[in-house]
Parts: sequence; C-alpha cells; structure tokens
Amino acid sequence: RDGRKAMTSLDAHGITASFNPAGVFLRRWSIDDLHIDRVRIGIQTYEPVPQPSPTRPWYSIVLPDRVYLNYVWSDHADITWKLRGQSSGIFDTRLVITPHGRDFNYAAASGVLRTPLSPELRVRQIRLLITKSVFALNDLDLESGKSGTVHAEGRAATRGDRNLDFKFKWDALPLTDWLPRRFADSW
Repeated sequence: RDGRKAMTSLDAHGITASFNPAGVFLRRWSIDDLHIDRVRIGIQTYEPVPQPSPTRPWYSIVLPDRVYLNYVWSDHADITWKLRGQSSGIFDTRLVITPHGRDFNYAAASGVLRTPLSPELRVRQIRLLITKSVFALNDLDLESGKSGTVHAEGRAATRGDRNLDFKFKWDALPLTDWLPRRFADSW
C-alpha cells in the first residue's frame, strides 16, 4: 500500500508443494509444483525505489541464496486492484504461473472481470509476461453478453522510453451493457 511493491496483499489457503532436495547443495530451494486451493492477491502499480540490501544474519549460511518456483497454479484465484477508488479484478479464475528466466508468465482462464469502467466480462483467457522492463499482454480474450467478444494484445515498456503498442478488437458487444446506468435505463 505504500507504493514500493506490486503486491499489496496475499491470502492463500490449502497450499501443497513438491520440494526438489537437489537444490540444497547449490544453496537454492527449488519448488517444482506449488498448488494453492484458493488465493486472493491484491496488486497495484508502483514506481520501483532502490532499497539497500539488509544485513544478513550469521545463520544465513544455511539458508538458500534463491528460491525457484517452477510451476504454480490455483483453480480459484481472485486478483484484485483499485480502479477509480473501487475494488476491481479478475475473480474465480484458474491461474497458472511459470518461470521466464527470472521473471514469470501468467495465464488465467475462466472467471469474471469486474471493473467500474465496463460491465461484467467473462474471461476466456489472459496470458501475459511481466518483467522489469516490459509488460507484454500476449492474449486477452473476454466475452460480453451472449455473443460479444473483446480481444487485446500488446506491449508496454515500463522503463526508459515508456511506450505503448496495443491492439483491441471487439465484436457484437451489447451497447446497453456498456452505457452508464442512467442512459441504459432510459432505453
């Protein structure tokens, strides 16, 4: 909440994992398979602020230098954020997180997208990559009404020359669902 980190909250239940003991000899912990029954994650945008590394305690020689997550998934994930002062997010989605070097690929399927800017949209799939320098939306496929669809893809540079290159495509969106209520009620 102080603007220094992307994750503002994490509430996870029913966590199981497979630990790879071979990594201990290399001073790293490798979690090959991490499953979370239900998770609620709060996120925010932020401006990274370099922070000094904390002093390591004497017993750090037995702790890992790194923790590697190889596959993380949850069948019931809520990813929430504030938009225009209101709670927004993707609710009850299937979330899969896989490594991409030191960064991660995120894939969501099913669930519902709720924001104050749009009607409730069903999630077909969302695939994205977030690194220190780029936000890459590989696929965003949503459904609106009985036959309406929204598709988006693109990239945003998050460092240096911050630029956006996104493409949106929509088809058969029910107009009354997208109008403010005061207009839609009069139709």
